[in-house]
Amino acid sequence: MRRLLLIIAGLLAAALAVAKLAVRERSGDERDEIDLAAVLENRKVRMRARPFQGGTLMAAAAAVELDLRRVMAAPTGVELSVFLVGSSLRLVIPPDWNIDRSVARRAAVVTSVAGEGGEDEPTLRIIGSAWLSRL
Repeated sequence: MRRLLLIIAGLLAAALAVAKLAVRERSGDERDEIDLAAVLENRKVRMRARPFQGGTLMAAAAAVELDLRRVMAAPTGVELSVFLVGSSLRLVIPPDWNIDRSVARRAAVVTSVAGEGGEDEPTLRIIGSAWLSRL
């Protein structure tokens, strides 16, 4: 049994390393889209794009903080696609933004403390899945 657990842990570590190499990262603070991959690391990203459209975020055994307080949302809103495995994602957004979540949770915790904006306020759409994670 112990040998099987070591083999599974080794395969998981190899898969995480391949995932980190396979995802091409674009995460400049002035870009209108973000593609971020975090594997076994802590990341803090502060965006300042005008307008900001959203992007893709993949995290495995990582802690990521994405600060969107200084961005101007695109006219269609902001769409963030997430895939989290054993990770923590903290989104810092302006209090007047609306949030629309459709995240498939597998033993994950999704919390929100943002205020609700009016109909004219930007909308942050979060789609994807979270496994053993916190969003």
